[in-house]
Amino acid sequence: MKKAIFAVITLISANILFAQQPTLFVQQAKSALFTPQANKCYTLALIEPKYKVLYFSSAPKTNVGFTNSKELFFAWKKEATSLNGAFVATANNGTDYDYAFKISNPSINKNTNRIEYTICPLNNKHLKPITTQVFNDASIFIDPISHWPP
Repeated sequence: MKKAIFAVITLISANILFAQQPTLFVQQAKSALFTPQANKCYTLALIEPKYKVLYFSSAPKTNVGFTNSKELFFAWKKEATSLNGAFVATANNGTDYDYAFKISNPSINKNTNRIEYTICPLNNKHLKPITTQVFNDASIFIDPISHWPP
């Protein structure tokens, strides 16, 4: 009986630990564009995005896999309004750019083949100002969603 109770407690503890692992998401697109908003934030449009999203969690138990954008956004909207994000891409002139920001309002527009977010840059003297040019091979990193999978 004691072994059975210990096994159940161990299983429940492992499930709680697994469910509470913060998870990072990586989304890619053929190109991206930032459009200024009135509030010093931007609309980030991922153009021709890959709707398949890579995810992985922190140690000690690493959870790795793929999900789709729709499932990610559903879990995101249940947990938080804005998350931390980062953007990495190359501009048409060959210059590499990287930005860090608060990211919110995810939406999918299948008609234009875009995924859009609202992003608000983090104030940091080490980061370049956001530019409104077209970026190629864009990747965004979204962190964290605590309870994954949903």
